[in-house]
Amino acid sequence: MMPSLGIHARLIVGACVVRIAGAAIDTCAIPETFTAPQLQAIAFRNCENVGRAIMDFQLAVLEQRSLSDAQRDVWQNRSKTASAACKASTDLRRLPNPNMTHLRQSASLAADAWGVTIMDGAECCTLLVPPYCVEQEWNAALIANIVPFIVLIVLFLGSVLAAFCLPKRSAKEAIIEKQKSKGFDGSGSPGGGVMGWISGEGRAAASPNLEPKLKEAMWQKCSLRALPGASSAAKSSSGVFSALCDAFDFQADSVRSQYEHFLSLWRSQCAMVADRSVEANAVKEDTLLGTALGDLHTELLDGFFQWRAKLAAYEPAGVPPRETVTLPRVGGARFEAFSKEIVDATPEEGAGDMQQELSAKLAEVATFLCVWGEAGNVRFMPEAVYFITELALAAKTSGLDRSSRVSEQSGLFLSQIIRPIYNVVFDEWYEEVGVDPKEGKDKQTLKDECKAFLPPNVANYDDWNELFLNPERLVSGIMLDDKRPLFDLPHEDRFAALAHVDWQVSLLAAATKTHREVHSLWGVFASTHRIWLLHSFLFFLGLAITAEVPPETAADEEPMLGRSLPVRFATVALVIPAHAVLWWIARWQTTGVALRPSAEERLAALKGKWVTEWCQRVCDQPTCLRRLQMVFCTPPDIFALFPVGSYIALRICDDGDYDL
Repeated sequence: MMPSLGIHARLIVGACVVRIAGAAIDTCAIPETFTAPQLQAIAFRNCENVGRAIMDFQLAVLEQRSLSDAQRDVWQNRSKTASAACKASTDLRRLPNPNMTHLRQSASLAADAWGVTIMDGAECCTLLVPPYCVEQEWNAALIANIVPFIVLIVLFLGSVLAAFCLPKRSAKEAIIEKQKSKGFDGSGSPGGGVMGWISGEGRAAASPNLEPKLKEAMWQKCSLRALPGASSAAKSSSGVFSALCDAFDFQADSVRSQYEHFLSLWRSQCAMVADRSVEANAVKEDTLLGTALGDLHTELLDGFFQWRAKLAAYEPAGVPPRETVTLPRVGGARFEAFSKEIVDATPEEGAGDMQQELSAKLAEVATFLCVWGEAGNVRFMPEAVYFITELALAAKTSGLDRSSRVSEQSGLFLSQIIRPIYNVVFDEWYEEVGVDPKEGKDKQTLKDECKAFLPPNVANYDDWNELFLNPERLVSGIMLDDKRPLFDLPHEDRFAALAHVDWQVSLLAAATKTHREVHSLWGVFASTHRIWLLHSFLFFLGLAITAEVPPETAADEEPMLGRSLPVRFATVALVIPAHAVLWWIARWQTTGVALRPSAEERLAALKGKWVTEWCQRVCDQPTCLRRLQMVFCTPPDIFALFPVGSYIALRICDDGDYDL
């Protein structure tokens, strides 16, 4: 397509393109390399564009648009001149045997008719591909596109020069300035200093009572304060966050941040509850706060309660059923429950005291948010956050050693619960934390074997998270300093012992590694083995169907695929055991040490123990249909070797002159 009608309309309204710089051209040059068909295309397209422009002008005249006499005269002259040039161009193309000279003159006349006459030298349409035309002078549109680009280039060059020319602070100066901005003195005292900041020390002490500050700084600025029951909601919500801060020694700034986070979630949930009410009936503002809190509790903690139900179903874990009749212990934190003003319009079936249940939900949401806010990189293991939250909810007391707390150090929850877990994560990959001499920022140094890629047996977040996801491994894997399992303690005493867990042993790669990231074709095959099985089976099946009967051979010779169609089909079925062997090897290569069978388990498998175990699982199914489903859908691996037996039997029959 040539330039659009928008260009033609622009030409009619204004006699010429606005000139910014430069002068109009006298002729449009045609490239010497164009062939005859290309020259004809150039001539045809330019004359077609001239015809459209003249039609647009005539239409504007017929519609009596506001055109001056000068514009009419200019365009009438241009129309006549361009029409004559296009007529001459067409005559040259229609000669009986036009040569290259004729075609080049035809293309030149047509290009000048459009570019020089109609466009007044502003552009030449001598391209064979979009955009077909090239502007020949500066105009307003071109300036508007180029100037911002030039400005960006100048700014970029200026920033590069500034990086080399302006004075730079040393690494030590950068760290000290950053410390001062956070309230540290930059000296070598326990309250600040370079090493104190890098090691995580020198943090602000938690406020002894956050409740007044939370109510004043956040609740009074929240739109929820206008709803019925806001006073009770403000007192209970700020009270529970403040009590949790005192009970578990969370960082005060973290608790304030999570309280603001909670209010934002609660406000959004109120809006959604109101939207649902509008669709049904009028909005009942007196139930908004309670209903929204119940919905928020369900949505935010759905994953947590699914994880807890799975853990509680494993009897050795000793996790009691969840109770909403009484408030959770939460380390002995005390706060005021909701008043009768807070009502849930959609209570759970069989619920007891509504205010008591809503207060319990508030405590669970607040505990989860406070733990999540302190977790840092441990958030990459969501089931680990669930585990800590569950123990905190059930704790009679936090059990944290407050006598070891220095007023300027991190909170005890961060230093005694979270940091020991992350230290194991850090030591698995990194050597140390230093300071980048150029930028003055922390710089983690990877171990030599981890610089190119993680070795197969190095644990990562997924492996550690699966430990907390699997109840059986979790119960047997978390060990205390005295080598006792954590789950040997009563459920309400486990959080107090959490600071004494030997995480170096509990999170050992050999005990937690479930998947080896091997850098070989075994990893590829383990992920795509079904594709290879399907393609190879169909390929060999088609080969067996289309194969002809083999020619006669000597008496002591027999074709590998046999002489009959059933033998060929049995040979194709050997793809299944071959695939099974390769898949077993691939699984062994990619399975981590934590999930590999022990020597005793392998010996029991050789003795046939798997037969009784599989039969027992079949018998444990509740219905006959489920038993049949398990037999056909999840047969034991040994079944993959059955095609070998069928192949041997058919080959024996084929060799014995049986008519198949």
